[in-house]
Amino acid sequence: MEQSTVAVQRPAFWWLADEWEDASGRVIDLVNALNGALPDDERASIEADLAIERSRLDSLGKQLAGKVDDICAVVRRIGDDIAMLKDEEKRIADRRRHAEAGLERLKAYVIASMGESKMMRTTDNTLRVQANGGLAPLEVDMTVLSPEYQYCLARVPLVDWAELSLEYLAVEMVGKPEADGSKIRAALAKPCQVCDGKDAEHCAACAGDGKARLHGAKLLPRGKHLRVE
Repeated sequence: MEQSTVAVQRPAFWWLADEWEDASGRVIDLVNALNGALPDDERASIEADLAIERSRLDSLGKQLAGKVDDICAVVRRIGDDIAMLKDEEKRIADRRRHAEAGLERLKAYVIASMGESKMMRTTDNTLRVQANGGLAPLEVDMTVLSPEYQYCLARVPLVDWAELSLEYLAVEMVGKPEADGSKIRAALAKPCQVCDGKDAEHCAACAGDGKARLHGAKLLPRGKHLRVE
């Protein structure tokens, strides 16, 4: 005959904590009740109740202590797992950065080796050198760039924002000023301030490209990248 196994569910931590608090209150109330003048039979009844509550309190305390130890053990184990995972994440991230740097060095070497050639092809593979798309990169020197081409984030009390009285508005800057890329690009796209884009080949101010100059900012070459097909 097979012996059945009945799972015993242990009390939850919150239940034990509530019961322990209730038992503690009961013990305090019974102890206070014994301080007064009582008939012998009533005193005996209270002392019996007090013994029961103290026994209950002791049992709950032991169970609660076991739960606390279990919880602390779980918290420590999870903390150790998190620390181990962080170390592993760092190791993988370092390995990825090393691989990415190696790949970029290889691509740069191939592009330099190809010289003026834009493509090399075999029966199975193709190496193609292409110009980078998108916006040309910006080089900005914030120490000399005019504030007209900078912006900042600001923290404003909500009550002031609702009124939006700029004269008395309490504003706190958040972080450091940043370059306004769109405004800078628009300024650099304008004609040269000296030659107005006309007869630019003889203009020293724009070096012959007919475009405006902006102190503290300039467009960099788009560059190129290697495409493997």
